[in-house]
Amino acid sequence: MSSFQVIQSSDAEPPLPARFERYLFNEPHHLRGQSAAGAKTFFLINSETNTAEARLSLFVRESEALSPLRATFGGIEAAPDLPYEALDSLLDAVEKWAVSQNLTSIRLTQWPAAYAPELAIRVDHRLKAGGYQPLFTEKNQHLDLTRPLILHVSARRRFRKAEGAGFVFEEWKTPDWETAHAFLHAARTRKSLPLSLTAVELRNLGENCPEEIFVFTVCDGLALAALGVVIRLNARILYHFLPADSAE
Repeated sequence: MSSFQVIQSSDAEPPLPARFERYLFNEPHHLRGQSAAGAKTFFLINSETNTAEARLSLFVRESEALSPLRATFGGIEAAPDLPYEALDSLLDAVEKWAVSQNLTSIRLTQWPAAYAPELAIRVDHRLKAGGYQPLFTEKNQHLDLTRPLILHVSARRRFRKAEGAGFVFEEWKTPDWETAHAFLHAARTRKSLPLSLTAVELRNLGENCPEEIFVFTVCDGLALAALGVVIRLNARILYHFLPADSAE
């Protein structure tokens, strides 16, 4: 008999010590911010070790189960050495639940493969083997901060020029969210890019996740020259969520 079992919960907090890497977008307080109706969370439990081996939270919209509803990603979090058959049992339980709810599709947006390359390959393999079809892929740009940060010669030149011109970089510890949103909106509009958050939603994100949301600025005197909203996904990963600069 398998030592793995799947349980369902309306609370995304793992009921046992988690062996998977946790990301902010799948944590209870962020899920509540995505929808007041809440999510259905599936945990894969190892009864021999009394540990939670995987987690997947799903929202329902019309006839579709979604992970996430309103976030950059959601998807399956799993222990790095989770057996294929255990992952299959999680997917099987999710699919049976979806059928019982008369849902017609399941849409998962996984975290960037760079976060855990080997696990990403394993999850992708099982999803494709189970009949899931990729709708689109996105490229991820990242810096490994465990390695020495070496700037390209041209980047060092631009950095020295900015310093010499008096530009100042700092954390905006008490952001004016309306001002930040207006700056972001202007920058995105100038580049013909949509902004997925309203000013109210950006403020709510900052207020609901005060320990994980940071705003950094570059100022030319009192004027904003650049701004970045950064999200701490966990103790290991920072996500540069919304970068923007001025037209001048």
